[in-house]
Amino acid sequence: MSSGAAKSAVAAAVPMAAMPATPNHHATVNASAGTATGPMAGANAHADAGANADDSFVGHTPSATAPPMAATQVYPDGFPGFGPEVLPPEAVYHSREDAYKAINALAAAHGYAFITSRSFQTSGGLTTAMYSCDRSGRGRDPNRVMKRQRAASRRTDCHFSVYVKERRDGLWQVRHRTGAQFSVHNHAPSEDVFAHRVHRSLDADQKDSIDVLLQMDMKMKQIVTFLRLKYRKNVGARDVSNYIASARRAKLLAQPQHPEQTARAAKEQASLEQQTLEQEKEDLLLEEELREQLGKELQQTAGGSGAQDFFG
Repeated sequence: MSSGAAKSAVAAAVPMAAMPATPNHHATVNASAGTATGPMAGANAHADAGANADDSFVGHTPSATAPPMAATQVYPDGFPGFGPEVLPPEAVYHSREDAYKAINALAAAHGYAFITSRSFQTSGGLTTAMYSCDRSGRGRDPNRVMKRQRAASRRTDCHFSVYVKERRDGLWQVRHRTGAQFSVHNHAPSEDVFAHRVHRSLDADQKDSIDVLLQMDMKMKQIVTFLRLKYRKNVGARDVSNYIASARRAKLLAQPQHPEQTARAAKEQASLEQQTLEQEKEDLLLEEELREQLGKELQQTAGGSGAQDFFG
């Protein structure tokens, strides 16, 4: 994205359109262009268990609306409806990146996230990537003596995962893993999707917007507000701050070092950190106000009972 185009986007600040409805499952979609081109040639009505099956269609994007939870079926982990129902479909995509974006779009709608677990090549030279729930792996031993305080681990040893396999025709297909343990989460879905780092990471367009806003001498509060309005995404001040600091470090390293430049960079970093702390404090106060307002509404609705239990 050029600087001129980014400035136009900043000036327009047009909110992102609402998520599209469930797409036609019988259309081939170019994931990069986002246009349907008709039924996939040679698509079979019956599923093929092999890696080159054409039982799905290129670029099929799952619905962002979560299906209703099963009222009668309870999985071993005790979380009804948070099992096979939330597996991404075995769809076909033009690239590995398109497949990863699609499965994480569905995951976000259901309160979890995928991360890259491992990647390997088959004997035929084709790549298979495994994407796991971001709460996979074992948490830190609470009895282990740590040299410094660290945030509590969110890992629960969840085995929920899928494969994305490269095909000989150059396309990539999502594949479910054999075994019930790979299609069931052992934890509840997240109430806030942005608790997952994957879902709040900045993409290239957002980074370009930040660069342009910095050239316009925008402050942290203005940058965060713009990103939240334009991209309809709960961008965190700390994520924006980390990107700005990283970009400044890269720029500084690419230039000859002078004492005045180093001093100016340190001053800019201190100012950035102060703005970040102020924005985080403001977000926290807003959250507390919303919680207080919700508590009052609950008290009025429930006759004064249950609000304290709701917030703990």
